Amino acid sequence: MTNLAKIQASLARLGAMCDDCLSSATMVKPRQTINILCRKLEQQSALTRRKDACPRCGVTKILNRINGNTVLPNKRKETVKVTSLTPMEAEPLFEEGSFSSEVIYKAVRELADKVAAGDTEVYNEFSLQHELGILLRKRQPERRVQFERNVSYFGFRKPGFEKREIDIVVFDRKGALLDAAVELKFPRNGQYPEQMFSFCKDIVFLEQLKLSGFDKAFFVVFAEDRLFYEGSQSGIYGFFRGGQKLSGSINKPTGRKDKTLTIHGSYDIVWHEVCGSMKFAIVEVQ
Repeated sequence: MTNLAKIQASLARLGAMCDDCLSSATMVKPRQTINILCRKLEQQSALTRRKDACPRCGVTKILNRINGNTVLPNKRKETVKVTSLTPMEAEPLFEEGSFSSEVIYKAVRELADKVAAGDTEVYNEFSLQHELGILLRKRQPERRVQFERNVSYFGFRKPGFEKREIDIVVFDRKGALLDAAVELKFPRNGQYPEQMFSFCKDIVFLEQLKLSGFDKAFFVVFAEDRLFYEGSQSGIYGFFRGGQKLSGSINKPTGRKDKTLTIHGSYDIVWHEVCGSMKFAIVEVQ
C-alpha cells in the first residue's frame, strides 16, 4: 500500500488527527512527508485541513479530516493523483531534528549581556550573525552551525521560497537532522516601514522552512534606532511598536504596493533592553 493509501485509509478508519499522530498511525516517516502528502490531498479536495484540538493527542494543531465523498484507494488503483510538489515540498535530504528552543533564547540573551557589558560589539547585521554563531557553536559543539546556507543544500527547490539563503542554520550532518534556522536583522538606515516589511518577509521565510522540515525557526532583531520600537502605531508600525499581534496579510507599505505577505502564525514582538537605545526581540516561528 502506498503512503497516500495509508493516509486515506487511516483517516477513514480512525477519524481526524494531526500530522504527528497520522505519522505514528501510518508509520510514514519523516513527519514532513505526512504534511506534504496531506496538503496535496487537500488540493485535490480529498481531505480538509483545519486547526483544532487533535482527538488523539489533545494538542491544538492542524487536523486532517477525510472528506465524506472521497473514494478510498485500493491496492490496485489510486483515485487521488498527486501532481508535482511545490518548491518547498521537495523530497528532503534531511529529516526533522530535535532541538531545544532554550539554546537560541539563552544564546541571544548572552549576546545581549556581552554587548551591555562592553565585552562584545554588535554594529551591523554581519557582526550580529558572527557573534551569535560563535555562541551557538560553544553551546552546541556536537552540531554544525553554519552561515548563509542556500535552501538547495537541504534538498529544497529554490522557486517558491520567500528567500534563498538562511542566515544561521543548526543541523546534524551525520544524522541528516534539521535542527534550527535563524534569520537576523540589524537595521541601521531608517526606512522604517520598508525594514519592518522585510522583517515580515523573514518570518514568512521561516514559516516555509519550518513547514519544510526544520524543528525550530527563529527571527532575531537588534535595533538601536528608537523608531523601530517607539512612535506611531498605525499600519505596519503597530506590529513592532504597539504590541499588535503579527499575523495574516501584510501589504507592502511603500513604493509599488503590489506585494502582500501572508503570515500564518500569530506572533508578539516583545522588545528587551540591551544598553542605551539598543533593544532586541526574538520570535519563535511556528
